Amino acid sequence: MFTTLNPVSILSGKGGVGKTFFAMNLAKFMAMRKNKVLLVDMDWAFAGLTQFLLRHNPQLSPIIQSTQRFLDLLTTSIPSREALSTLISQSHQITANIPDFPSYLAEYLGILPHVMQAECPSVPNPRNTITLSSNFIKFLVGVQQLGYNYIIFDTDASPVSTTIQSAIFSNTLIFIAESDTLSSQATNQLKNWILQEEAGTIRAIEKIMETNIEWQPFLKQWYRAIRMERKLTIWIANCVSAMSKKFNPLSKRWEIPWEETVAAAYDQGSTLIDNDIITADGIAISKINSHYLYCLLKIYQYIAERYNDSTEDLYILEENRDQILQQLAVVSNEEDTKEIEGQSSKISSELQQQYQQFVAQHEKLKEEHQELILQYEQLKQAHQAFIQSNEQHSCSEKGVNQERDRLQKERDSVLQAFQGLEQKYDTLQLEYQKLQTECKKIQNDYAKLQQEHRQKTLSYIDLQHECDRLTSAINAWISTLTELRQKNTNKAINDVLSEFEPLIH
Repeated sequence: MFTTLNPVSILSGKGGVGKTFFAMNLAKFMAMRKNKVLLVDMDWAFAGLTQFLLRHNPQLSPIIQSTQRFLDLLTTSIPSREALSTLISQSHQITANIPDFPSYLAEYLGILPHVMQAECPSVPNPRNTITLSSNFIKFLVGVQQLGYNYIIFDTDASPVSTTIQSAIFSNTLIFIAESDTLSSQATNQLKNWILQEEAGTIRAIEKIMETNIEWQPFLKQWYRAIRMERKLTIWIANCVSAMSKKFNPLSKRWEIPWEETVAAAYDQGSTLIDNDIITADGIAISKINSHYLYCLLKIYQYIAERYNDSTEDLYILEENRDQILQQLAVVSNEEDTKEIEGQSSKISSELQQQYQQFVAQHEKLKEEHQELILQYEQLKQAHQAFIQSNEQHSCSEKGVNQERDRLQKERDSVLQAFQGLEQKYDTLQLEYQKLQTECKKIQNDYAKLQQEHRQKTLSYIDLQHECDRLTSAINAWISTLTELRQKNTNKAINDVLSEFEPLIH
């Protein structure tokens, strides 16, 4: 009799929102409650979970490098149960070598890394689901047969096939976003992608159920939970500021503040969950030191209750809710006080620097004032010397004034003459403009006369041609009349011709 496997997908429409950190803490807490948990790095592009572990635990590099490329196997062919068991046993060695994890945790928690290479193969087409769905089913059947209670997928922040399939085959979806519109829109778009691909995966499961009798009980269980409306869906918004503490423990939509303790744990590569948080009497309330951790424990309680996991020891969270929130408020106030003290210290330091700058400026201005006093004394002496020099030259000032008056009169006369020349120039300019106007008029008249002359010349030529033509015709008539007169002796006809001949001439 195999245990019931409950897959959980941690999803987001954009990177850097805290998926990996949340997945690590959730997996650790599940394992500390003696659940067998497999945490899988499904981030094809960046291997976020693996990189997080290596950044803070470089001693894991040889173990991770020796692990088979699981995602490559998932997109090609899943190994046998024995080979899969070997692969998963290596994942527990990773847990055993993480320093801040208790030693017993290696028995319950396995971590499947994603070993990236220089040349990473392309991600399969998300719509080619039959092969990938079959491999996913083989993998999940193998993990269930090995006795695991939970499998957590830390997925890629994009709608690639591995992310879509992880979500479709999961009983629980946890969407994480930042509390901004862009991040929320990207996460909603990812959910829409999952819904679009759901039908294709259902058809793939139906086809596999028709041919594989051994998997039918397992597949029927998944078939019931595969539709989106039947999944447990939880939404988390990570707030930027620790001052924002908007969260509702009774809903499935959470706004979790990114507090100082959370940021410190993330930077150090450790988890928020203290190794002694679970005692013989249940959850140690004093170890819940952040809103983030409290929300994570409540989210785990939702998941555990949904899938009939024992949660009696977690009722203490609700029973002591007021005490926990008061305790967290004190911690938050201490953090706020530290933040204010830090800001005050920063402001004091800035004011001290400004004061020193003012002192330096004051000294500089004092030196400049002394220099101005010296310049004033020098100018005063120069002024006295100028007065003496002016008195010496006052005698010749009268002659200078007379010469100036004479030159002024000459200048005025020159100006009057110049003004007269200007007036004459203006008059000539007006006359020139009139002449220009008349010239243009004459030119226009001349052009018209030329045009008329051309027209009359052409008419005269036409008349000349007509006259020449008529003359030729008359001459022809004269010749004809002469011949008629010579040939006809009839007196009456000759009289008529004689009368007509003057008309022709």
